[in-house]
Amino acid sequence: GAPDSRGVVGDLGGSSLELTTIDEGKVGFGITLPLGPFALGAPAAFDPVAVHAKVERQLDQVEQYLHQRAAGCGRGVHYPS
Repeated sequence: GAPDSRGVVGDLGGSSLELTTIDEGKVGFGITLPLGPFALGAPAAFDPVAVHAKVERQLDQVEQYLHQRAAGCGRGVHYPS
């Protein structure tokens, strides 16, 4: 891990996307959004217009956190600024 990380950690599961803010090892705000592949309609035929609309509605709830750096571990992602 990176104990001095700051930003947003995301965990994508089958039915949800969890986003949590972190700041130098301290956990902040967290939210679970129904944005995993099964929540978005899998295994049905992919409808990009419907998926885009659902994702936009859900991300509007956390817009203020999306402009932060992302950090993660394991199969996660880290985008240093």
